[in-house]
Amino acid sequence: MTDKFYPSIATLIKSEDFPQIAGFLQNISDDILKGLFYKYLHVVTSVSGDRGTYEFTLVCYDRIEQNIFGTDLKLVFNPSEIPDEGSEFFMRFSYQIEILKYLSYLDMQSFDWSEREFFNLAIDITQECRLSILKETINVFITDVDVLTEKIEIFIDNYNTKYTDKQITVVADIDDDVYIQNILDSLDSEDVDIYDVVYNDYVFSTNIIALFDNIENLCYQFIGLLSIDRLKQLLIPKISASLNDISLAIAFPRTWLKPIDTQTGEVIEDENVKSMLRFNVGSLHFSTENGFEFENENSLSFDKSEIGNTGLTLFFNQMKLDLSSNTNIPEATAAGYPDNFKGVFVQEAVIGLPSKWFNSVDNTTLQIAGYNMLIGTGGISGKIALEAFGGGAPGANDYLEAKIGNFLIGFNSFDITFRQNVITESNIRGRLTVPNFKTDNNQPLQIELAGSFSQDGDFNLTASVSSGIPANLFDFVCRNEYFHKA
Repeated sequence: MTDKFYPSIATLIKSEDFPQIAGFLQNISDDILKGLFYKYLHVVTSVSGDRGTYEFTLVCYDRIEQNIFGTDLKLVFNPSEIPDEGSEFFMRFSYQIEILKYLSYLDMQSFDWSEREFFNLAIDITQECRLSILKETINVFITDVDVLTEKIEIFIDNYNTKYTDKQITVVADIDDDVYIQNILDSLDSEDVDIYDVVYNDYVFSTNIIALFDNIENLCYQFIGLLSIDRLKQLLIPKISASLNDISLAIAFPRTWLKPIDTQTGEVIEDENVKSMLRFNVGSLHFSTENGFEFENENSLSFDKSEIGNTGLTLFFNQMKLDLSSNTNIPEATAAGYPDNFKGVFVQEAVIGLPSKWFNSVDNTTLQIAGYNMLIGTGGISGKIALEAFGGGAPGANDYLEAKIGNFLIGFNSFDITFRQNVITESNIRGRLTVPNFKTDNNQPLQIELAGSFSQDGDFNLTASVSSGIPANLFDFVCRNEYFHKA
């Protein structure tokens, strides 16, 4: 790739060129744009210029990263490090400015969004001549009489009464169109703009709703309904962009997090290796109508890391972020959340506590874990647990034990299950090692304890021994005891 040269994106667009509606993009530095290149540019635009699509391949010779939030955090694009190779992303950018379909010459930067500007715009959209506009004005707003000729005479009288310094004398004609044209010629001789007269005397109102109703009534005969919402819809640009097949990561400074070797369980000492929160994004879409959306989004992952020098560890995998207002990730739908759910799903998240806190002979410690967690609008769902952790995968064989007299009490786990902020289940597991009792194979007697709370408040407790407890009466063997609230 180093032998090929492509034009810079900065030759096409600068950071200040981004529209205000996507103003956050204006924070992108020109240095980043200069480090991006493109090839295979394909442009399609309409004849009127009201819409267009740009497709191209975005080329990055080096890994793209940017400090974020004014800290040492870095947002990294395509975090995979491949020597002497850059990154390429297919990008599509589309726009639609519907008003250009009617008025290709319109300068959006000079449009001041005033009531008069909307009136001028509506008149331009009709593409009607002055005679037609004045004739429609007389027909729509002069309602004292029904005959058009009489309405024309009232218009002339009203004008001369108001504008005494620029009164006009109009030659009448049996042809109404000729009569109206004579009005226009007389106004031109007095250097009077007919649109000023129409707007100031017939359309304008201090009530903004009435004003736009007047604009709509005036233009209805030519173009149908033209409400203020429709005018805004015509004017506001619709922009969409997509970046496909991308991956992102947030690289944390080692003063915050230190990556842990998954084989040895020890902190990686190489200062160049950093903990990363990785996003396998799929396709990232932005539009002025829907904001940001992920398409075919995949999970986020975070390698196990130590938090500073605390001995606390952090790990999670299979995390999904849902920012869409219209669609759901499957996990949210399965949990009964509505389609407008916004939040995060985490299949597994673990905070490990330092083993030195517990002084365990076998280095068993505790970890705080969350499983199948959904956190966002609509509340919290999933399982939160406190678990014994002996270095391998957490499971039934890990116990954090402490002596109480001659008894050995072992803690395995305690968990609470939520469904949209409601506790639906809770369980606790442990074991009791009883002194002076032996099993059939001469091992210390261990009684497994399991308790559970149900949503209706019931509590159940089960004590069991896998090999049973021998008794002398009738060779009876007791394997479990079950206790519950009556």
